[in-house]
Amino acid sequence: MENQPLASIEAEISVIGGILVSPIAFSEVSAIVAAGDFSNELHRRIFSAMAAMEAAGQPIDVLTIAEWMESKGTLQEGDWVYIGTAARDTPKCRERISLCADRSR
Repeated sequence: MENQPLASIEAEISVIGGILVSPIAFSEVSAIVAAGDFSNELHRRIFSAMAAMEAAGQPIDVLTIAEWMESKGTLQEGDWVYIGTAARDTPKCRERISLCADRSR
């Protein structure tokens, strides 16, 4: 069965922001959510960057994700602010993982 996009933009922001707040959750999240599950193009780019950083053994946080994306040419104008806002405005990721996973299946 193909995964469906996450339930909503708000759910996507919660996943992205939750990982930024609690990066240790990335491995758990990435086991059930893939970049292609995001309907928003920026969210797909951010999640893809997180996956690449995780694979490279790099820490994931607001600063490092934006710097990584900038170094790869995938950071666009306004993305820095968006990434920071997602982290600031997001509840804990673990509270949203099950909901997002259920809706992406």
